[in-house]
Amino acid sequence: MDWYRIQNADDIPSPQLLVYPARVQQNIRNAVNMVDDVNRLRPHIKTNKCAEVVQMMLDEGISKFKFATVEEGDLLGASGAKDALMAYQPVGPRIAQLAELMVKYPHTRYSCVVDHADVAKAISDKFVSLNMKAEVFIDVNVGMNRTGADPSDVVALYKLCHSLPGLQMRGLHAYDGHLRDPDVEQRRKQCDVGFGKVQALAERIAGMDMARPEI
Repeated sequence: MDWYRIQNADDIPSPQLLVYPARVQQNIRNAVNMVDDVNRLRPHIKTNKCAEVVQMMLDEGISKFKFATVEEGDLLGASGAKDALMAYQPVGPRIAQLAELMVKYPHTRYSCVVDHADVAKAISDKFVSLNMKAEVFIDVNVGMNRTGADPSDVVALYKLCHSLPGLQMRGLHAYDGHLRDPDVEQRRKQCDVGFGKVQALAERIAGMDMARPEI
C-alpha cells in the first residue's frame, strides 16, 4: 500500500495537519549523509517550528540551528539545542529578548547577525548595561540583496564590532538563497563565487590581529 495513505481517514477531522515521522527522519538522515561532518549543518527552525522535529535532528547529531523569532529561539533552548543563531539582527526590544533567552537557557549558545554599525552599537550598549556580551556574526550580502553588509564594508564593520565592549565577535554569515539555477553544476559554480568572497574576507580579518572568523 502507498506509504502516504491513511488507514483511519474517516476518524480524522478535516482539515488536519498530518506528519509522517519516518519520512521526516529519512529527510534528516539524507541531509546528514550529504556532508562530511554533521557539524557543518545549521538547519533553520522556521522550516518545521516543531520541538519533536528538533529532537529528531538532535538525535541524528545536529547541534546547531538558526531561528527567526524569539519564540523559535525559546523552543530551541527548551529542546536542548547547543547552538542557536538568530538569523537577523535584533533591534529595539528584540535585543533585550535575546539576552533573556541567554539567561533562561545557559546551556544553549545564542548568537545573532549584524549588518549595520548603528545596530551593533545598540546591541553592545544594551548588553553592557546587563553585564553580558552578545556573540555576533557579520551578515555578508553575497547577492541576494535582502540583508547583509556589502562585502566592501565588511572589514570595517567587523573591526568596529570587535572594538565594542558588549560584543564578542564570532564570524561571518552569508546566505545565497537567490541561487536557484536548475543546472546543479552551474549552481555550484555560482555558490563558489559567493563563498569565495566570504573566504577572502575571513583571510583579511585573520591577518589583522583578530581571531579567524567562523563562517
